[in-house]
Amino acid sequence: MKKIVLVLGLILTSITLNAQEKFTQGLRAGANYSRFTQIESTNERFTFDNDFYVGLFGKFQFTRKIAIMPSITYSRQGGNREAISNGNVLENNYALNYVALANTLKWNFGKAHLLVGPSIDILVRYNKKRLNTISNQFSTIGKPYFNDVDLAIECGAGVDITKSLALEFRFKHSISGASYSYDELQPFQGSISQTHTISNIVYQLGLAYSFNSRIKESKKTN
Repeated sequence: MKKIVLVLGLILTSITLNAQEKFTQGLRAGANYSRFTQIESTNERFTFDNDFYVGLFGKFQFTRKIAIMPSITYSRQGGNREAISNGNVLENNYALNYVALANTLKWNFGKAHLLVGPSIDILVRYNKKRLNTISNQFSTIGKPYFNDVDLAIECGAGVDITKSLALEFRFKHSISGASYSYDELQPFQGSISQTHTISNIVYQLGLAYSFNSRIKESKKTN
């Protein structure tokens, strides 16, 4: 799966570098609805958290239906974790901030469009808070071993509101794993090392605004 995504990314990048058609650039922003994939433990579960994303994109329009959209996006995501031990519930909030480099294939049909492509997400900031249900207070605790780079694939759909403004929905799923191990302070048990592979799952709903700019076609030389 990882090889397929890498090959797809290289193909889209190659096409983009050789593009000589209409070019548009713009802004995209909206809401993130994210969590981690569920692990096998029956005493733990991951739930969704809300945040936002904002970024810049370029669009190389090859035909009326096909375009390539490289982008850079700042994405605040993560999720909540609930752990049950000795009848007590501990809630942890994981806040992961990424800079995502994506290259997306856009297929237009009428005013609607479909999106698919790979993304390389670079972790730039991490924060974790624990809600102790006994004292009902948050406290910041140590960092688990999250990968610095997360390879993901995203797909989605959108509809044009105007010639410049579109409403988009995207789904992103990590394929490289966001974390592999962490230390947890369990009630009455002290620090216990947990080893699991979890992946980011992100739903995005937002707007994309395109500026009407063009680049001239390169002159052919003999």
